[in-house]
Amino acid sequence: MALKLLSATTGVDNGGAVGTRDDIIGASLKLAQKMEERMASIICEIGKVVAYNDQADSTFRSDEVFEYFCEKNIIALFVDIAKSKPVSSELHGITWSPIVKAAVLRAVSVLLSSAQDGPSLYYLLSNNCISSLITGIVPLKQWSDLALEIMLTAYVELMHSVVHHLAVTPTEIFTCLKVGENFPLFSSTVEVAISPKSDSSIKSKCLSLIVIMLRVRNNALQAWIRHSMYDLKRLLDYLCDRLMNCYNQMVNLIVGPVVDHTRSQIIGKKLIYLKKQIEYMNQLLQAGVKSLNVLFCEIFLRNVVAKLLENLLAHQSRNLLAVGISDVDVIPQSEASVQLTLIFFTHFLSISYFPLIRMIAVSLFHPNSTLLWRKTAGKIDEERYAMTRELSKIAESAEPGLRRNEFREKILTFLAGHTGEWIFIPASMLVEAALASKALDTEILMTLGLVPKVHFAEGKSYPTSPMEEALSNFLIRKRSSNAGIVAIALKRVCILALRIFSVLKSADRINFAKVLRRSPLVEALAKAHYHFCQVALNARKKTGVSELFIDLTQLAIESRYTKLSSRNAVTPQKYGCVIGKFDHLSLMLNPEILVRKLQSPGSNDVEDCRFAIEMALQFRATCHTVLAAVEPSFSFPQVEWADDALIRIGDLKEKPTQGADLDLRGRMIFICHPAANRNQSSEKDSDAQPPNSSKRILVLDPTDIFVVKQASRLEANRATILCTISLRSIIAFASDDEWLHIAIRNMEDVGSLVKNGNLALRFETVGACLIVKQYLERSQKILRNELTDLIEA
Repeated sequence: MALKLLSATTGVDNGGAVGTRDDIIGASLKLAQKMEERMASIICEIGKVVAYNDQADSTFRSDEVFEYFCEKNIIALFVDIAKSKPVSSELHGITWSPIVKAAVLRAVSVLLSSAQDGPSLYYLLSNNCISSLITGIVPLKQWSDLALEIMLTAYVELMHSVVHHLAVTPTEIFTCLKVGENFPLFSSTVEVAISPKSDSSIKSKCLSLIVIMLRVRNNALQAWIRHSMYDLKRLLDYLCDRLMNCYNQMVNLIVGPVVDHTRSQIIGKKLIYLKKQIEYMNQLLQAGVKSLNVLFCEIFLRNVVAKLLENLLAHQSRNLLAVGISDVDVIPQSEASVQLTLIFFTHFLSISYFPLIRMIAVSLFHPNSTLLWRKTAGKIDEERYAMTRELSKIAESAEPGLRRNEFREKILTFLAGHTGEWIFIPASMLVEAALASKALDTEILMTLGLVPKVHFAEGKSYPTSPMEEALSNFLIRKRSSNAGIVAIALKRVCILALRIFSVLKSADRINFAKVLRRSPLVEALAKAHYHFCQVALNARKKTGVSELFIDLTQLAIESRYTKLSSRNAVTPQKYGCVIGKFDHLSLMLNPEILVRKLQSPGSNDVEDCRFAIEMALQFRATCHTVLAAVEPSFSFPQVEWADDALIRIGDLKEKPTQGADLDLRGRMIFICHPAANRNQSSEKDSDAQPPNSSKRILVLDPTDIFVVKQASRLEANRATILCTISLRSIIAFASDDEWLHIAIRNMEDVGSLVKNGNLALRFETVGACLIVKQYLERSQKILRNELTDLIEA
């Protein structure tokens, strides 16, 4: 009775144990548990003794111990113990325990791992003992959940040991493991991988073992796999179901307020999980089993692509809402499913199997489509590879009765901005993924309408591309928000434009200069640049913005351009901006485009001006890059380098650092003393002078001021820099007799000179102090006028 309570199987009759006295059950269970532990220990010891010699150097024994093990057929006894059940078992009831069964699985795994020579290994694999042991554990539903927690890890370790030998000596091992027309190792691994009773760790290990077996180069094994459609279909159906479950969970997470830190974090983890699923599918497709790849394409198209395409049209009863811009927006389910569908397709275009990418691209972007998308998978199951064949007809334009592609039209609607920037971003990511895919050459992209069909060498006129028209319409739309999602959307347009023109630049038989002159997208980019420049300049006239305009421009340039390494050995570091900062690869795992973690800054005149400046810089860089592409030797860069004007406006020019030498010849200098010496002056003797050792020199330049000390008494014209301050960093200054106080922004403390952004200097006379103050005022005014003229130019 107690042994039945410890049984690993489900639904075991406990022999009326419920009605028995608790003290009897408790005593029986304690005795059974001791027997269980003893039995498991004996089995493990047998495995170790047979497997290793006295030195435990992992070499298989060939002495009397192993001969006895073979003579008594202990391996068959192990198999019987692992398969024994209370219903029909001639063995002792202790063998029903999951702990004992797990000990058997580990012992056999140790034996297989240690078997290096042929005879000992083939003995273990003979008489189908290992195959019988593997098949005896599946299906997993025969075991209780508690038993599986104990047994599954050991079972997977056993399969791993067998797969290792299969990969090393495939011909012999496959022959020994094959039972008739069946290959239990592969089928059982698939069963465990797809079983709902397996946890994520077990599933991951089993899926890895399947990939290893698929990659084994053995004719007999490959032939069996080609004909094992049942197991392959079960595996592929499971992978597709797992993808769709992930999709449904993410849709439920997206529905709700557009700002939610917790939901955003969970969505980020789900996106990483999606990427891992794509990586595993790539491993399957790269295994080199052609029949698997063909079957995968058909099942994937039916079970995943068809269902996701339906979601693009699920909102036909009403127009999509332009949500996701305001922080108070609530995302409905239709909008969430559409946006997530676009992101999933973006991930799918990173699959390594080119034929599948081409079929997905045809499904999404080709002008023609098929009615099969509207049918359920069950209705076309009787016709094998119907989806693959239908898409091939569309690509070859061999079917006259094809219908227009509603999915393509819907994507163009998203790109035109009719549903707002929130859905535009994933739609643009999808298009960019197609443009960047190595599976789609220029001719295919032209056929799909992603780039215009331009062959000026043949005397044809410029045909307007639907993609260019949609992006142009998006740029000319009026916008009343400066939210971060709007900025990302506008940057996405620039990246897409560069992608399109890069493809055309690399194509043959194309007059690229004529393409740029006639492209509506180039014209739209130029208009967008002019528009944002005018918005920024008009905002400068508003109260509260005019004083900050130059500072806002400088801040935008500093934020955009950072110090990067250059290939030029003379100038190893320059200020630049990585063009692909917001490309589809950088956004695929970013949950912020779905649900934001934090609220956007409020809208006001200053924020509107900052947004306009940022966009003006973005479109300026894009227009310059496109126009420079006319040169025959030009190639589209990965980095946009800051030119002289941007370096001047952004104050990016390198300045002398602390400790560097400075030549004082020809410079305007004043003797001064730092504020640290103010307390040394007596209140009774206000004319008291600090000692000469504390004397400092203030150097005035048109754009900077320097506080230096004389390098040595013998070198009067050479000084060491103690502090460098840009005139643009000075907030205000005030004089107090011979003292000059300067307030500086974003300035770290410099010894006793600068404390908390304050610099106080004492000059030898009041007149010298006033001269310095007037010079700083005049220099700041001249500098601001020069920068204003440079910005307007």
